[in-house]
Amino acid sequence: MQDEIVARLSRSVGIEMVRTEAARGSASNSGDAIDLVMRARAQSNDIKRRENAAHAVELFRQALEFEPDNIDALVGVATMCTYQVLNLYRIDERDALLDKAEIFLSLAAALASDHTGVLKARALLLRARGRFADAVAATATVIDRNPGEPFSYKEIGLNKLYLGETQEAAMWFRRADAIAPRDPDRWMWLQGLGRALMQLGQDVEALDVCLRRWTATRGTSAARRGWRRPRHWRGMSSAPGCTWRNTPRSNRK
Repeated sequence: MQDEIVARLSRSVGIEMVRTEAARGSASNSGDAIDLVMRARAQSNDIKRRENAAHAVELFRQALEFEPDNIDALVGVATMCTYQVLNLYRIDERDALLDKAEIFLSLAAALASDHTGVLKARALLLRARGRFADAVAATATVIDRNPGEPFSYKEIGLNKLYLGETQEAAMWFRRADAIAPRDPDRWMWLQGLGRALMQLGQDVEALDVCLRRWTATRGTSAARRGWRRPRHWRGMSSAPGCTWRNTPRSNRK
C-alpha cells in the first residue's frame, strides 16, 4: 500500500511539472532544446488527438536542431511515430513510421542504451511490430526501474491480451489502476480491463468498468468529441447472469 501511495504521488507531481514547465516555455516563446522538449511532452501527454501527436513530433524535431544528441528528443520522435501507428492516425504510412522510429531509437540507444526512455520506446515499438512476448519482457525491465509508472503495467496488460493470456491481462490493468486511480489517462487501462473482462465472460463487471472508463474521460477531448457508451450496453441488466450472450439481440448493434 505504501508503495502504491508513493507511486501515485510521484506520477501526479511528474505530470504537473511537465505542464508547468511547458506553459512557462510557451509563454516565453523560448526556442532552446529543453523548453521544446518540455512543450513536446505536454503535447504527447494528450495524444488522443491526432494533431497533438504530429505537433509533438515537430517540437521534438525542433529540439534536435538545437541539440542533435538530445536523448529525450530522439526518444520522443521514436515514441510519437510508434503511437501514430498504434492509434491508427497514419495507417498508410505504417511501415515508414515504424522504420523511422527504429532509426531515432537506435540513435538514442547509441548514446545511452540503458536510458529508461529508450527502454520504454523499445517496448512500445516491439508491440507495434506484433512481437508481444518480447514487448512483455522489455516492459518488465522498465517496471523494475520505475515501478510507479502505470503506463508500463497497461502495456503489459495489452500485450498479454494480444497473446491470449486474458486473465493475466486483467491483473496488469488492475495494477495500473491501483497505482494511478485518478490519473488523467486512467481511461486507457480501464478500456483494456473492460475488454479483458468481456473476453472472460464477466460482462456485468465489464459494464461497470466501461462506465468508469466513460466517467474518466468526462471533460477530456475524447469526451468532447462525443464518446458514447456502445449501444450494446443499453438494456443490459446488473442482475446476476446477465451477459453479452443473453443480451437482447436488438441491443447488440
